[in-house]
Amino acid sequence: MDIYQFFSCLTALPIKIDTIAEYLKDSGHGDHIFFCEVDIDPDVIWAQLRVYQEQGAYGAEKKIYEIQYSEHLTHEQKRLACCKELLHILDSEAEAAASQSEVETLIQQMAIPPQAGISLPASSDHFGVIRALLILVPRDSLSEFKKAYDAGKISEDEVAKATGIPVEYARVTLQDYWSELSQRII
Repeated sequence: MDIYQFFSCLTALPIKIDTIAEYLKDSGHGDHIFFCEVDIDPDVIWAQLRVYQEQGAYGAEKKIYEIQYSEHLTHEQKRLACCKELLHILDSEAEAAASQSEVETLIQQMAIPPQAGISLPASSDHFGVIRALLILVPRDSLSEFKKAYDAGKISEDEVAKATGIPVEYARVTLQDYWSELSQRII
C-alpha cells in the first residue's frame, strides 16, 4: 500500500505530521526524521529537506532527514510545508537537488510555471503541495466535506480548521476539478 492509499481513508483530523513521519520510517524511508524551526524568509522558501548520512554504531550508515521550516509561518503553513517536505523523502535521486547550486537553481525556478521547462527537482517541488494536500485532506474526509460544502452546510474556513491547513489550500481541495487534478499528480 502506498502512502496516499494509507492516508486516503482516514477521517480523524487533523492528520498529525508525526504520524506521516512514522509511516515513512516504518516503510523503510530513513532511519531518522526530525524537524527544525529556522529563521528563513518565507517569501523565499517555506521549508527545505536536508538529507545526509551519519556513521552509526558498528560502522553502519544511517540516513538522516532534517526538515527545516520557517519560524515566520502560521501553524497551518508549517503543517503544510512540513508535510510537503516529508513527501520529498519519496522522491527519486533525479528529483532531488543534491548540491548547493542545484538548491539555488531550484529556489529560482520555483517562481516559474512548471510547463515552462524547469528542472525535474523544481517540477517535483511544484507538485509537492498537491501531494501534501492529498495526505492532510484525506479522500474519505474530503468526500464528506465536499457534500456538506456543496450543500452550504460548512464553509472553507471550517474545512481549513478541521484539516489544519491554510484556508486558501482548503479552498482548492473543495473545487470540482480537485479529484481529477490529484489523480493526475499521483
